[in-house]
Amino acid sequence: MKKIIFLFCFITLFACSKSEDITLVPDNRIKVSHITNDDLVLVEGLVQLNICKEEAINRGVSASEYDLVEETLSRFNTEKVQTRSMNTPWSYGILEYPANSTHSNSAGPINIYQSLSGNGVSLSYMMGSGNEGSNTLCYHLYGITDPIHDDVYSYGQSSGVIPFPSFEFGWMTLDYSYEGSGQGICYYEIFN
Repeated sequence: MKKIIFLFCFITLFACSKSEDITLVPDNRIKVSHITNDDLVLVEGLVQLNICKEEAINRGVSASEYDLVEETLSRFNTEKVQTRSMNTPWSYGILEYPANSTHSNSAGPINIYQSLSGNGVSLSYMMGSGNEGSNTLCYHLYGITDPIHDDVYSYGQSSGVIPFPSFEFGWMTLDYSYEGSGQGICYYEIFN
């Protein structure tokens, strides 16, 4: 019996001697970040990222978001070169859905002034995500004529140019939504 009590005391003493205060590791997780319009730059009429993937990841941007933005801009620039002249846009940017602290799913009011060419203005867009889903881009154009409101719907990746040939001056607002898994993105340009 003494051996059992001795063994019990020895195990308890050994267990208690190994209990140390464990210092908690400080929470040094990287704050989640996103690509912003400040990360875009216009080079010879083409919009490009001015941040490399490593810098973006160090800032807290997910690799999948960086790849999605880079792929969208690449496709947009390719289509831009193939389908129209290299007009300098009045406004350009990224809309994301769901919206987050860095990106909104809406833009505007964006002031627009027609140039002396008299050709009106155009809205160029590219929507999509890393996964299949339903995209909607709503645009509202206000000027001296009646307001123009419409929606562009697509499933999966899509792009297009919407001309407003009789638009003289005013402003535009944009709203983007995405129904599907993951993140939806819409790149837009307003040019004349």
